[in-house]
Amino acid sequence: AFQRLADFHATRPVNGTDSARRLQVAFTRLDGSEHVRLLELDDRQHRQADEVFDRTLRELAPLVGSTQRAHAALLALIGERLLAEPPTATRRTFVDRKEEGVTND
Repeated sequence: AFQRLADFHATRPVNGTDSARRLQVAFTRLDGSEHVRLLELDDRQHRQADEVFDRTLRELAPLVGSTQRAHAALLALIGERLLAEPPTATRRTFVDRKEEGVTND
């Protein structure tokens, strides 16, 4: 947990601006291996994603019974898809990945 916090703070500032929203997410497999990503969204991306997310929740909630269940279903699907990828082999900061030309697309 401490390493995640250190990695998160090592990324400031992002793109020379403080308007980006940063979030580090980690999904842990049953065997203890992790899929870790440090994500950033600028204000425009955040606004657009938020609109799509809200629309998706509104459509999904009646199908699964509640907004809370819709949130859980979306989180489960995101985790399932991320965990289908190979586990994060080494702990690298976002700065390290940027220097290597890796993006979070």
